Amino acid sequence: MNNSILYIIGNGFDLYHGIPSSYWHFRNYVEQKNTELFDALERYFNPDQLWSDFEATLAELDTDYILDEAANYLESYGTENWSDAFHHDYQYEIGERIKLVTTELKAIFTEWILSLEIPSYRDDMLKINREAIFMNFNYTPTLTRLYKVHKANITYIHNEAESEDSVLLLGHCINPDPLPQRGTEDEDVRITEGQQIIDQYFLDSYKQVGNIITEKQKFFEELAKIEEINVFGHSMADVDLPYFEEIIKHLNVSKVKWHVSYFKPEEYEQRLHTLISLGIPEGNIIVEKLENFDSGQLSLL
Repeated sequence: MNNSILYIIGNGFDLYHGIPSSYWHFRNYVEQKNTELFDALERYFNPDQLWSDFEATLAELDTDYILDEAANYLESYGTENWSDAFHHDYQYEIGERIKLVTTELKAIFTEWILSLEIPSYRDDMLKINREAIFMNFNYTPTLTRLYKVHKANITYIHNEAESEDSVLLLGHCINPDPLPQRGTEDEDVRITEGQQIIDQYFLDSYKQVGNIITEKQKFFEELAKIEEINVFGHSMADVDLPYFEEIIKHLNVSKVKWHVSYFKPEEYEQRLHTLISLGIPEGNIIVEKLENFDSGQLSLL
């Protein structure tokens, strides 16, 4: 293993290789495979934001919409046909809607990732050092299948999709903990419990980056010898910046060269300013189109 080079791989890397792995592709998959889930996602989230900035938008669940729908099951205690089931119908309906956008969403997300076809060769393959260290934000086996990178060299920071039982880590970056205290003496206990189910959603859909960093601490501690970092296809969005901050803690910042890819013109300045804000000297940064990068190391072509 070459301990002097680190590749940070994001979804743009898969897209560059023709893998339909954008969230808009995921949208089409959900629409075809599970119309109930698709309709719920389109109702409870802003669709334009959801399918372009999926993880961040998970923090913007329209809770009022869900509560209004479930209110149809909030029977008055004085209703003539009262049943003991009415104690729980409201909470059950809220829970079923939350289950759709959590448990069922994660299941179909994993199913979709597993369905993506990874090519074994492409004419536009990049020249990378497959003996380097790889920090992979993707869930796909692109590095191992297409570039023949040994799995021992890859850290799947949010886990790899190997089977339908794989636990893939995705979520928003707004920490809802501690959860608000709910309920007063005068409040209907059903209302209180419904709000608690909603509150739990925000906790369950929160990507606990701090815990992930702690679990992967050995990986970060082994980055001390890194001299070159290649960020390929990663958006450097806010939800993932703590990982970059942790990487930087273990580097000789003044010596490490950063090669960072961008896709859209407006992303050039975003990438550059993000790294500078993290304390990287501007002179150590090259921001370029992904297809223009050549590490000058091991070529697979």
